[in-house]
Parts: sequence; structure tokens; C-alpha cells
Amino acid sequence: MLISIVIPVYNGARTIGPLVERLTETMRERPLQIVLVDDGSLDASDAACRGLSARHAGTVTYVKLSRNFGEHNAVMAGLWHARGDYAVIMDDDFQNPPEEVSRVIDLPSVTATTSCTRTRRSSITTGSAIWAAA
Repeated sequence: MLISIVIPVYNGARTIGPLVERLTETMRERPLQIVLVDDGSLDASDAACRGLSARHAGTVTYVKLSRNFGEHNAVMAGLWHARGDYAVIMDDDFQNPPEEVSRVIDLPSVTATTSCTRTRRSSITTGSAIWAAA
């Protein structure tokens, strides 16, 4: 079961490296995709994300938006690139501890499941997202 973790990045050059390292360590036993979306950062986030994408090729996907579109749009762009069976959205500032990802995914029961449909050009893809109790 592939887990995609979508992280919108805005001026997170100092925090994104340690966050990705902790996620890859915490999730080392699971198939993992980390999608970093630079939302028009004004600091060195682009270089940090490019470096992480090269260092963790095959695990880290990097998306750079042309300007700041806001967190919601950065998340949506990240979800568009997510390939996982489940997607987790995290902030780039350790607001949520990386160790919580496994706990949420491993919950024996999910409180609600929603189905979503996304359209790209003429193709339609369906998928699901989970919301679990903390």
C-alpha cells in the first residue's frame, strides 16, 4: 500500500530537509511517496526541495508553482501528483509530528471515507481519501 504525503512548502528552506529525513526514516518499512509543492517561496526552498528530490529519487516528487497560489491550491497540485493508495497532507513546519503518519494509517477503523473524482483534460480518475480520528 503506497502512502503519498503531500507537503505544501512556503519559505520552508530550514525545515523541509529535516522533515523529509524524519518521514523517510519513520516510514522506511512502507512504500512511500513524498510530494513537495513549492508555493512561490521567497527563500531557498526551491534549492532545498530540488536537493531532496535528487537525494531521494523515486520517493520525493517535486512540484514548483510559478508563483504563490496559496496553501489550498498547493495542496491540490500535490494531490494531483500523488500516486498513493492513501494521501496524507502535512505542513512543512513540523506542526504535525512525522511519526503520526503511521499511527493514522494503522488505525483499525476509519471514521469517515470520502470518494473524490478529479478531471484532467478528457480523462477521469477516481480515488479515495481517508479521514481518521486522532
